[in-house]
Amino acid sequence: MNQDEKRMADSYEIEFALMVNGKEIVFGTDEKETLRYMVGFCSLDPIFGIEHYHNCIATGSYAEALKEFGERVRTEAEKSFSIQQERGIFETLSYDDCIPGSEHEHYAGKLIVVRSEILQKDKQAADYQLCRAESGFGCSGSARGRAVYVKTVYDNREMRYNREDILGVIKPECIPNWAKERLIEEQKKKQAQFER
Repeated sequence: MNQDEKRMADSYEIEFALMVNGKEIVFGTDEKETLRYMVGFCSLDPIFGIEHYHNCIATGSYAEALKEFGERVRTEAEKSFSIQQERGIFETLSYDDCIPGSEHEHYAGKLIVVRSEILQKDKQAADYQLCRAESGFGCSGSARGRAVYVKTVYDNREMRYNREDILGVIKPECIPNWAKERLIEEQKKKQAQFER
């Protein structure tokens, strides 16, 4: 979408939006409608990149719409805060935590650090940054492809990043204790499966 193009949800122009806890909450207006204000969630189709608006409400009251927007932000912020408190991980990894020059290495099978600034603001912490590179043309520093497929060390979520989203390979001495424990658990599970 170019900068001059209005972002629309049906006939509602999106005035503002906020990403919280992996959800985008939107506020739209349509001066021609009786129910002039709309609040909803927006998700992006991962394959086609098409915006999908859902759980929307429309009202003629600006105050009611603003209240609904605020309540949705608060609910998602509380969920995000709860997850962060439960995980107990607040540090952020940086380029200084990576092996110098490792951004040019082959990544497959290595522990890599994702740039915090490409993550949603409420997910800019080491538990979302530290990943094991699995595959993708972007694992090779000399390949034309950019995709790097990873699994997060914290919860084994499968993710896809571009090579330029990665700071490098983490220094062994900079691997957080929680990550070392998870890696040992993972190794024990693999060993148990192998012995069957």
